[in-house]
Amino acid sequence: MGFRKVGELFNRFVMNLELSTPFAAIRRGMICAIPLIMAGTMALALQFLPIDSYQRFLTVAFGGALRRVLVFVQHGTLDILSLILVAAIAHAYGVEKNSSLKEKLSPSILSLTALGSFVLFQFIYTEAPLLTCMEGSKVAAAIAAALASSAIFTWIWEKKTMGLSVHSADPLSFHTSSLASLLPTIATLAVFSLAAVLYRELAPGLFSTEGWAGSAFSRLAYMGSALGSGIVFVFLTHLMWCFGIHGANVLDAVAVDLFVPAVGINQELLAAGLAPTEIISKSFLDAFVLMGGSGATLCLMAVILLVGKSRSQRRLMKLSAIPSLMNINELIIFGVPIVFNPVYFIPFTLVPVLITITSYAAVANGLVPHTVNHVEWTTPVFISGYIATGSMRGALLQAFNLVLGTLCYLPFFMMAKSASERKNARMLDKAYRMIEEDQSHLILQEDSETFSFLRSLALDLENDLAHEKLEMYYQPQVDRDGRIFGVEALLRWNHASYGFIAPQLVIRLAESVDMIKKLGYWIIEKVCVDVVRMKEAGHGDIVFSINVSPVQLEDRHFAQTLLTLLEMHSVKPPSIVVEITEESALSHSPVLIEQLKTLVQYGIKLAMDDFGMGHTSLKYMRDYSFDTVKIDGSIVSGVLDNKKNADIISAIVSLGKTMSFSVVAEYVEENEQLQALRNLGCVQYQGFLFGRPVPFEDALDIVHAKQPLKGEKQARTRP
Repeated sequence: MGFRKVGELFNRFVMNLELSTPFAAIRRGMICAIPLIMAGTMALALQFLPIDSYQRFLTVAFGGALRRVLVFVQHGTLDILSLILVAAIAHAYGVEKNSSLKEKLSPSILSLTALGSFVLFQFIYTEAPLLTCMEGSKVAAAIAAALASSAIFTWIWEKKTMGLSVHSADPLSFHTSSLASLLPTIATLAVFSLAAVLYRELAPGLFSTEGWAGSAFSRLAYMGSALGSGIVFVFLTHLMWCFGIHGANVLDAVAVDLFVPAVGINQELLAAGLAPTEIISKSFLDAFVLMGGSGATLCLMAVILLVGKSRSQRRLMKLSAIPSLMNINELIIFGVPIVFNPVYFIPFTLVPVLITITSYAAVANGLVPHTVNHVEWTTPVFISGYIATGSMRGALLQAFNLVLGTLCYLPFFMMAKSASERKNARMLDKAYRMIEEDQSHLILQEDSETFSFLRSLALDLENDLAHEKLEMYYQPQVDRDGRIFGVEALLRWNHASYGFIAPQLVIRLAESVDMIKKLGYWIIEKVCVDVVRMKEAGHGDIVFSINVSPVQLEDRHFAQTLLTLLEMHSVKPPSIVVEITEESALSHSPVLIEQLKTLVQYGIKLAMDDFGMGHTSLKYMRDYSFDTVKIDGSIVSGVLDNKKNADIISAIVSLGKTMSFSVVAEYVEENEQLQALRNLGCVQYQGFLFGRPVPFEDALDIVHAKQPLKGEKQARTRP
């Protein structure tokens, strides 16, 4: 099997994993825990800042109260990280599962059940004090408990064993949800109780530090040579971290026995006038291997800051910068995340091994002095290398390792980026299907991964709008003689990661975060600027059509603001056509009716998009004095194959003659369609046959090529 095939299989595996409910729950749960992890890491960093005067200040200031506050914050965050993750992951699991459940479960009740199951299991099989069950070192057990309890709970929930429906008109329907959760909760706790008892009786200490697993790992680290022991220690420590097991804690006894005494031995040799002999020491590992913390994640941070485009990841790296310089990287491990993320398993375990070897080789060959000074593990990179060796060559070795590790992390970051983009592309497709199936506004208050992605997309939209990264494209509208009489203004958003986003989704996103008014007025102002440019180029008779969201039409100040913008840019009202959907016109809203009448009163033309033939539609055509109706593309596209479509178009054209409104056929893509429309009396068209939506400059070229200039101006000028 070739490397390409293996790569394809791995990519497929990663994609399926990314889209699975358990993995999505782990990722979202860890993201939810980031604020608490951030608070804990900052407290930890401030406790161990390696500045003597600062440490003395912490000890004496307010009787040591400041240090105690930092310790308490650490106890309330990192030291109970397992509990935090159980609750967060189980809640995220429930939210994700609800997207496919007909009867929704309560993520809060599921979260509490998982929390109870985890504590119960830990307490029964260890019989340790309750606080011991909360240790942050039990992350792997916490993740396993959250997923297992959530799976059991939801499986029983789906069976509807108690026959209780959560849908009820009863004002106490929340109690119904609680009652429906009763059996799943009891059953889940019972399963965990039984598992804990069996675990204690049949396999006590299986994965504990004192159990056979910890002992086996410890024996493996004693390899007879310092380099071999160091490599095995580094590899096993990081391999365990990949699964949420705090490897440094498990192998702490190994580190104390093998690596802590090395610096002391070197110091004694120097004092005796001899050359130091011990290469791998705790200071060696802290300074040259664990740069930024476990996994040399300072290298990953460098990759993300150098080539990463995700705003959220770059923001995370900036927040992590100070703690990472002090080798505290929980925010990166759980924020990226690295834990339970197969894409980063290889670099996270092998980069530290690689730089262990390069650092050993540099010292063994005399390029860098031996470590002869103890270094606090929180000492920042470069400073730690200098202090540990007493030479600038120590700092240069760190710089070399940092570059090497960054280059090693780079392809895996690109792989993770590609997997994330594929996952987001699927969620984007899902969002498109959602707005096709339900034309109502998107509600982004839900907490599933898809809605979180859409919220992130909405933030990107807001940012790009603020930085003028959106564009207006224009599609020509022509008459039967091929003359361009107007253009439709169409919003285009070229996202940095996902390419062009469908305008329907852009509008729904803007509506969902109350940004539609700002976006709508931005569109109007951009169109006004282009109307002026078109006029200056000698084509002042071209009419610009603007689509207006129903939400914006509900703004009492819309008509007046539009007129103000026209006046500000010296645009005459007849140059603008406001397009609204038939659905908007039928809303019966007094505010909307008032806005439309004001627009007509001041000479702005109205066009109805997606026109239908119902009695109500005809009534509103009469009341609002629409100047134009646009026949929907679904009708136009079937004009050749469906006689009913042709009859509808013929009727609309006839009605237009009677009621004095123009008819524009949209989505005209073939000459045969055009001929059929002409035979039916339709004389105005829009579609790919006449031109795709293009930026203003290209639209100006098309207009200039299609028809003569108006007035005295005989040459087009570019403003």
